Amino acid sequence: MMTNPLLELIGAITCAFVAAVLIRCAIGGVKELILRQILKSKQKHRFDKSPIAKCYCIDCEKHCKDGLCCAHNGWNTADEWFCWDATPRKHE
Repeated sequence: MMTNPLLELIGAITCAFVAAVLIRCAIGGVKELILRQILKSKQKHRFDKSPIAKCYCIDCEKHCKDGLCCAHNGWNTADEWFCWDATPRKHE
């Protein structure tokens, strides 16, 4: 039984292409997993160090309970933001 060399070449190229795609997907998945773990670690430890600013926005006297900043014309601020014009709230 004789085989056609052209069909063997096409089969080898196809197998190599499929293997390359599978390896590329595996590498992309591992990279994504590593990046997610790095982000999770950063989010877990973001408040370990003391802030560079005077306080976080949530600890500022000008931060309203509804999340708006009275110092900056009612901007909606996140609790972990910093402000250059912060006045730390006196805690009991």
